[in-house]
Amino acid sequence: DIQENIFSINKNCEKLDLFIHKLPLDQRQNAKMRCDQLKYDSKHLHAALEALKQKRVRKEAAANERELLLNRRFTPNPDVTAVNIDYAIQHQNSLQNANKGVDEMLHTGFNSLESLRSQRMTLKGAHRRIID
Repeated sequence: DIQENIFSINKNCEKLDLFIHKLPLDQRQNAKMRCDQLKYDSKHLHAALEALKQKRVRKEAAANERELLLNRRFTPNPDVTAVNIDYAIQHQNSLQNANKGVDEMLHTGFNSLESLRSQRMTLKGAHRRIID
């Protein structure tokens, strides 16, 4: 209803614009100023109406959301959460297995170096005996 009234005000302002051009020159400036003021007021009212509509919509949405939260029955953790936790556990296990594999490779490399050192010492000793 208010929206229709604002719309009719805008239509009447357009008609006034046409009538202003038919007025005598001395009255035209004052009439144009008053018509522009009416247009400005109309736009201001329209903006205020839209702001109130948006505020009401936000208020209703908040009330609906609040009502949904108050009426909601909470249950134990859903399966989705369990799946996410299972995925995290699997990821953690994979990381631990990779870490163990790297540790084993380092240990094997260390043992290989120790074996090469002992072989070097053995060959060095054999080389000395051959030379002597």
